Amino acid sequence: MQTKFYGKEKRSTKKTISDVVHNATKNSSSNTNDLDLMFIMDCTASMGSYINSCKRDINEIVKIIKEENDGVKVRLSFVGYRDFDCGKTALSELEFTSDVDKFKSFMNGVSARGGGDAAEDMCSGFESALKKNWNLNSTKVGVIITDAPCHGAKYQPNIYSSDDYKNGDPQNRDIEK
Repeated sequence: MQTKFYGKEKRSTKKTISDVVHNATKNSSSNTNDLDLMFIMDCTASMGSYINSCKRDINEIVKIIKEENDGVKVRLSFVGYRDFDCGKTALSELEFTSDVDKFKSFMNGVSARGGGDAAEDMCSGFESALKKNWNLNSTKVGVIITDAPCHGAKYQPNIYSSDDYKNGDPQNRDIEK
């Protein structure tokens, strides 16, 4: 598995995602030209503009990926996570689909809400992402979009960060495993 982190660089998000996909498909051990592209997104109240960007830019992202990776077949999936204050409605999930319009339609129903403290329930997002119907023979790319870390004092950028669960995930899940 290859992990790359992109911070607050002055780059086009569409181009950055395209570059990540291009490098992943080029370095993949997969013998097919299939791509599973999942967006794992923090959907708490502070993320409204990022959710709107995903809604707006997904067609162009897929177009760039197809132009730069000849013959690639793209399947899209979405996992939106929030925080524990949202209860049973914390996740917004879409299984993999090759239908970009279906993805866009789903995204139109995703809204930013919840997240009382700074840290978010990232573990639930990752847990859900791992349970999706990934194509065993595809190149797999997960794009994580967030403005806050998971719960636990060691993940907070400074001692003043708001985290209702400073000892870590209240369900004892370890984000690093």
